Amino acid sequence: MTKVGAVRDQQGGWPPARHPEDLRRAVHENLEDLGLDALDVVNLRLGDAQGPGPAHSPSPSRPSSNSSSGA
Repeated sequence: MTKVGAVRDQQGGWPPARHPEDLRRAVHENLEDLGLDALDVVNLRLGDAQGPGPAHSPSPSRPSSNSSSGA
């Protein structure tokens, strides 16, 4: 198993690297580093060091303000 979608930078952070060429490069580097011909599982990193952003978090359900209450 390996992870792709971010790369370690000079400051120790994990900026995203999710362009198709970045993902292909990461998979090929992992194959070479591990001495394998294939990977059983590849995980795609979507969040950053603080986790996924608001766009990736499900919003809580709210009751509709247009409910028919007979008023």
